[in-house]
Amino acid sequence: MGFIPYWFRFLQCLNKRYYTGSYLHLLNAGKYFSDMLVPFAALPLWYTAYSHNKVWWIYVGTKAFANLYSYVWDIKMDFGLCRYFKKDEKYLLREKLMYPVWFYWYMIVSDFILRFVWILGLFRYGPSTSTYN
Repeated sequence: MGFIPYWFRFLQCLNKRYYTGSYLHLLNAGKYFSDMLVPFAALPLWYTAYSHNKVWWIYVGTKAFANLYSYVWDIKMDFGLCRYFKKDEKYLLREKLMYPVWFYWYMIVSDFILRFVWILGLFRYGPSTSTYN
């Protein structure tokens, strides 16, 4: 069921591509397609023991790719950053800033951390009898 919202957004992006002709809608559709692949890559993990086998690495790679794609899309397209390349305080941000410069850098770093915090769940820690394993 986790892929259904991404499926609708994927179809909306394809529809926008059809009516506008803009290739950016295809790139946005690619983002949602990569997010749709994550639940399907995780399905075989329900039927295997926790081990670093091929299925596990496929899941980790799919999730990492989808998160990186979404992160880059957030920074470049949604936030409108990485469009200003003059060597001053707004470097790598954008020409017109509504908030202080530190806020944009906080947004960039926190978005990355929150998108990739799932990596912490990949590692076992504590004693083997712990509920965290």
